[in-house]
Amino acid sequence: MFLRLLLGSLIRRKDRALLCLASLTTACALAGAMVHVAADSEAKARHELRAYGANLTLVPRAAPTAGALPAAGLTGAEVAAFRRLAGPRLQASSGARYLVARAGEQPVALGGIDWRAAPRLFPYWRWDSGGWPTQPDECALGTRAAAALRSQVGSRLKLKGPAGNQQFRVAAILRAGDAADGQVFVALEAAQRLAAGNEVTVVLATVHGDARAVEGLAREVEAALPGVRAEPARPLAAAEAALLPRLRGLMLAVCVLVFAIAGLTAASTLAGAVLDRQREMALMKALGAEDGAVARLFAVEAVLLGVVAGLLGAGLGLLGAQALMHGLFGLDATFRPLVVPLSLALGICAAAVAAWLPACRVARLEPSTALRSE
Repeated sequence: MFLRLLLGSLIRRKDRALLCLASLTTACALAGAMVHVAADSEAKARHELRAYGANLTLVPRAAPTAGALPAAGLTGAEVAAFRRLAGPRLQASSGARYLVARAGEQPVALGGIDWRAAPRLFPYWRWDSGGWPTQPDECALGTRAAAALRSQVGSRLKLKGPAGNQQFRVAAILRAGDAADGQVFVALEAAQRLAAGNEVTVVLATVHGDARAVEGLAREVEAALPGVRAEPARPLAAAEAALLPRLRGLMLAVCVLVFAIAGLTAASTLAGAVLDRQREMALMKALGAEDGAVARLFAVEAVLLGVVAGLLGAGLGLLGAQALMHGLFGLDATFRPLVVPLSLALGICAAAVAAWLPACRVARLEPSTALRSE
């Protein structure tokens, strides 16, 4: 009987039920969309900060000042120990060997790096021509170095180091906007052969996590490797530490505000629908229904609408987040399963609270009074 009354009430007043459902669905969809956008915005901001390159640098502790290139280098054992210590936290890393070589009679700043890791360590490098070298005898020239050496893609460049010389083919001309524009880059193994040593000058690494995670790994490295100094990229760490908490707080405030506004709208619509049914409640009471049974009928009806609205809102919220993320960042939104139960909870709570109080108020009315007013 209770189920028949419930379904009959929804079917007979389908226009009012659809209006309430639309209001609740809108509230849940807006809240779900903002949760998706809030989570994805933080991830996107961290990804954009990673676009500025390595966030951790390892140098020998003998280096006199931060950023200085020491005469001594890091050994292969120290590099391997660092990678074992970092484990899955390490996104990319490469040893780099810097030295002064000669191209004919002209001195050049030469850097040897791991070409496989370089795209993740130097994502801000742009190519005036060519692209990432793939062969051990290929090199990349910064724009200023290419102009000084009068070289272009396809040119042959013979470099002489302390331990010998080697000829390279110019594979690319890069533009970085920093000191790299004046350097020549070759494969790490080639630079080590020219320098007659397997040590590396520095290790560049990109580490997963926020600024605190990078600082924590730096402390672990220095504790485990006494001959190594680990230097987090301070400007990146400071920018991340300043930006992400503010972004998180802003998106949380927007989520709360959006749901509060949409929830109040849905609640007022649902409460109005309940109050409009005073005559129906009065007839039920006149036929012997208790106050609690009358209130429960309308509360269950509201909760059922809340469940449907929560499920619809979760799907529509993802579509809304997709549109927002494309508009803001040009990226796809990431589906987060937590949004489904959250949307359900919001829909049920908003519907139950909105319907329960007016239903209880109407249920306490005397049938004769309510019917006379009609």
